[in-house]
Amino acid sequence: MAGTNEVFSATVATYGPSNNEGYVFHLQVPDLGTNSVRFLGNAGDAKSGATNITCTENLAGHSVDCTRPALGFAGSETISIQLAIDPSYSNTTNPRSLAFTAAAENTPTSSPVEGEGANTHLNSSASSVNVARVADVGVQVTSEQVSPTAATSSYDAVSGTKR
Repeated sequence: MAGTNEVFSATVATYGPSNNEGYVFHLQVPDLGTNSVRFLGNAGDAKSGATNITCTENLAGHSVDCTRPALGFAGSETISIQLAIDPSYSNTTNPRSLAFTAAAENTPTSSPVEGEGANTHLNSSASSVNVARVADVGVQVTSEQVSPTAATSSYDAVSGTKR
């Protein structure tokens, strides 16, 4: 909902057969860097929910980029990134789709051996959330008794009658 903070989470896993020597995670949000969507971070190390991760906002690339030094074989972790959606989020249709893509890639320190570590798992995933603008408008009416003036004190006026 526009005017709220939303958490986007993705799980990164190492399927082996070797340990991962580090990876880069990207959360691509086309509206990031506009005044509509801002990176807030999240509880945990370096603005993410995972440990040993450093996340930074890449305004030019409209993404949040995170790096992690290593993740052991069969290991996994969830990265949670908090974004603020501005109350004035442009919304010509209600609701408006806020698209995002999460991607992870290895950052090996050595070249892989041919035939080992076949890439059989998805390295990216796209999704979207619907953002609706909701404005709770209310009204409160008060009245005040006004004392009669000299010009109106000679008779009582009743609404809807003729005198």
